Amino acid sequence: MRKRLFASTIICLVVILQIAWLIQYYQLKVDIYCEDFEKELFEYNVEFFTKDIEYEKIKPGEENVHFFHQGLMPEQVKVLHSIERSFDSTMKFNIIYPDSTSNETYLDDTFQNYLIKGFERKFQKRWSEEVIFYLANEEYVKDVKNNEYFSSVMKIMYPLNINVQAKVQIPARKILLNMLPIIIIALIILVIFISTYYILNKLYVEQKIINQQKDIFINQMSHDFRLPLAVIKSVLNNIELKYDEDSDTKKITNICHNTINNLDEMVNSVLTMSGMNKKVEVNEILEGKDVINIIDKVKEEIFINKNVKIEIDSSKINNNKIVASSMLLRQIFVNMFNNAITYCEKDPIIKVSLISLDKGLEIYIEDNGIGIPDEDKEHIFEDFYRITKFSTVNGSGLGLYIAREFVNIMQGSLKLKSSSPQGSTFVVFIPNKIN
Repeated sequence: MRKRLFASTIICLVVILQIAWLIQYYQLKVDIYCEDFEKELFEYNVEFFTKDIEYEKIKPGEENVHFFHQGLMPEQVKVLHSIERSFDSTMKFNIIYPDSTSNETYLDDTFQNYLIKGFERKFQKRWSEEVIFYLANEEYVKDVKNNEYFSSVMKIMYPLNINVQAKVQIPARKILLNMLPIIIIALIILVIFISTYYILNKLYVEQKIINQQKDIFINQMSHDFRLPLAVIKSVLNNIELKYDEDSDTKKITNICHNTINNLDEMVNSVLTMSGMNKKVEVNEILEGKDVINIIDKVKEEIFINKNVKIEIDSSKINNNKIVASSMLLRQIFVNMFNNAITYCEKDPIIKVSLISLDKGLEIYIEDNGIGIPDEDKEHIFEDFYRITKFSTVNGSGLGLYIAREFVNIMQGSLKLKSSSPQGSTFVVFIPNKIN
């Protein structure tokens, strides 16, 4: 339930982020659209007076005067006649100006509005969207709606220099169609994310069922193995009591006891491996001396009756602490020491060196065994792997595999540092922090 809630939360967060991203991208496209409009307006304003206008002869005193303004320069009159041509042929006006010209221009608002309509009509042919020009001093242009854009103030119709603002209807549909590839990509990402979660969740559920079935099978098989082993062990004890002085019988019973112990150890290894998928709490704060105590207990409890020499070098440890599990560390040492003893043809000597580092604790485990062939070194941590050269040696092939898995649970590492016919050296690293 928690995983589904977490996944749903992540999906909702992805959707919200995608919507926010698309909104920001839409706003960016709107800004680009407005910038393009400003650029187009400026370029057209320049083009209007460099390509589309011809000088005309002015005849003062003509009749049918629509507007009378003093102080117009010939260039200004040229502009007015150019605007006139943008209206219907029925709309004509004449300009009368005195013989003495002035540098000042007198154009009232009504006349200016009349002029910019001609500029507006010609510009609308170049710009497909709805565009309306206003005199820059009009107050109602301040009322900006969400779907409208008002350009900056621009001087048009040089040399009349009329200050105008343009109102543009922002084409939301056109911008959204332009964004269609981005929207499709966002939807594809969302579909991939949801599909990946669905597939992984399905695989997780299937794997969980398989693990449960495996655990049930292993537990049942272990019970079925241990019951006859216990019966055989009990029968052997009775035979030993009855034929205590018979050396041949004692020899046979010792062989049987060793075989039973090997089978029992194999069952324990299989049970340990099946339980590694279960949650293990790694929350103990240990120092170097605590790790040494764990090694001493393993030595006393397991190897006290064996001809095994375990030497511990603690000269390079300090008060630095690690985060670990005593139970896991104990099993790691048991497996590593058992391996060192199993693959040794003389009296086993195991040297354990502890070195404190800034990031954790390194543990070197060196033995005097027969070593590991080069072709087997990359496989020794695989489950059920047995070195071909020593396949006759008793063992399940799970010792190093389990040890490495337990080290991984503590977010550490287990590596083979070196190996030769004179012995092997393994390095265990346990960090001082758990993520």
